[in-house]
Amino acid sequence: MKSMLSRKLEPERRKASGSFISSGLTISQPGDAAEREAYAVAEQVVGSGRTTTLPNSGTFVSSAVQRKCAECEREEKEQSVHRKETTTAAPVTGSFALKSQLEAARGQGSALPDQTRHQMESAFGADFGGVRLHTDSQAVMLSRQLNAHAFTYGQDIFFNSGKYDSRSTDGQKLLAHELTHVVQQSGSVQRQIQRQTQVKVTVDNVPGACSLDQHHKIEPAVRQATTWLQGTLRRLDNFISTPAREPGVQAALERHFHSSTPETAGRVRRILNRINSEILTRPDLQVECHTATDTSCSSAGAYVTGNLLAFCPNYFEGSAGWQASTLIHEMAHTLTGVTDITDRAYRNDRYYAQESPIEALTNAAAYEYFCVEIGSGTVQASMAPRDELNDCSDRQAIPARRSIAMFERWNRNAQVLTDDQRPGMLSQWQDLQTRHLGGTTAAHIRRAKAAYDRIYNRMKSALTFECERHCDENVSGYYRYFLFITSDTLHLCPLLFSLNEDDRTLEMYKLVLIRYGDVSEAVAAELASMAHSLTNRFWAVPASLTGFD
Repeated sequence: MKSMLSRKLEPERRKASGSFISSGLTISQPGDAAEREAYAVAEQVVGSGRTTTLPNSGTFVSSAVQRKCAECEREEKEQSVHRKETTTAAPVTGSFALKSQLEAARGQGSALPDQTRHQMESAFGADFGGVRLHTDSQAVMLSRQLNAHAFTYGQDIFFNSGKYDSRSTDGQKLLAHELTHVVQQSGSVQRQIQRQTQVKVTVDNVPGACSLDQHHKIEPAVRQATTWLQGTLRRLDNFISTPAREPGVQAALERHFHSSTPETAGRVRRILNRINSEILTRPDLQVECHTATDTSCSSAGAYVTGNLLAFCPNYFEGSAGWQASTLIHEMAHTLTGVTDITDRAYRNDRYYAQESPIEALTNAAAYEYFCVEIGSGTVQASMAPRDELNDCSDRQAIPARRSIAMFERWNRNAQVLTDDQRPGMLSQWQDLQTRHLGGTTAAHIRRAKAAYDRIYNRMKSALTFECERHCDENVSGYYRYFLFITSDTLHLCPLLFSLNEDDRTLEMYKLVLIRYGDVSEAVAAELASMAHSLTNRFWAVPASLTGFD
């Protein structure tokens, strides 16, 4: 499940960051061309745990690694160097001091062990006789200074403490990664430090950077997401030019955006094109891998807040397809200069099918499911429970289903916010806590969350409703002339349908809270009103769209 937080919710997290300005010396970043190539090569060379020879290795070297490709050199020229410090990292005094230390250590160290050298030279089709490995205290100090597992300077590879291990799979991957940089730099006019980010700690002690194994799962997800995105963009272009050629695209637009007009198709295309061009590469986007110590990861695979995209432990346990689709979803949250794309509903929510086109266009899940459907050819149909509405005319069933979907959404939003105990978040709806809960203590919020949790769990399965022709006020369990309940059937009275949509939804929600939330009528009224207010405050429907045209 993705985080329900959107950028509308002010992040409390503070970042420890610094900048290292290069002077004839640059530091590559995870995600740039050289790093992407190194991760891919390391995976090919080592694979799932055994070092193998690459087919046509000589061609591989000349065409793939040794090219010091135009893209790599262009990125070197264009990229400003930014690095994230750990709270315990030694301060960097400047590139000239660092360069002098590297030059002094250059050519020292030890040669590759014979067996390791033979394996790697066979795989790369390159001569690593001049490579020197540095594992001493100075290498550890420099690696920590650069916040790296290992880094390469020319033919010298420097390892952090305990990171050189040619016997383990991870150690072989790290070595192959750095040897790729050795080959990349041979013939480069400018020396470049290629580094692998190690675990970093932000001010609030949340682990930040991704491990080598995590990178090896993110990279395929990026490739799969990009394949889906590019395929979807091509078919959208076909649909926009000749709609009759792409009936599947039209059906998917209606399913996920509830509109297939040229205007809607164009807007969807612009957003997906932004995601495709910026996926994990935008300079101001901070990408981190967090552990379970980050409470925002409790039910999320990944989440976005501010300019931070955080991958959670659950992300790395999911299937490859889910990881790719989650990446598309989270990238939709990161887009700048557009009306906020938030989390309004998922396929397993009743409200997903009830959204207006403008709500769907500002719902990250719509882009995820649409792209997966078109890119993979698998229809992403609704997974929401189908409630039973007995003896209801269309004039009753249609508004009733919409109200059920609405209060389910209000309840989910309230559940998410009552679960977020960060002071910065709680302060943003403190007035509603006082008004509806009678206080702002943790106990007040816990009691509300318990009721919202019970409704959330009940709404996972279908409800049963029955439309009455008339309601006798003497019927046992009669409730406000609008509806009543017997056993597990909720009875809807004619007068209920004379109310406006919000009032009708509130009445139905209150009855469900009483029946399944285990609260009194008075408490149900307050909880329903608060959930409605929270949704209006944090998930309001935009009056217009910015950046979509």
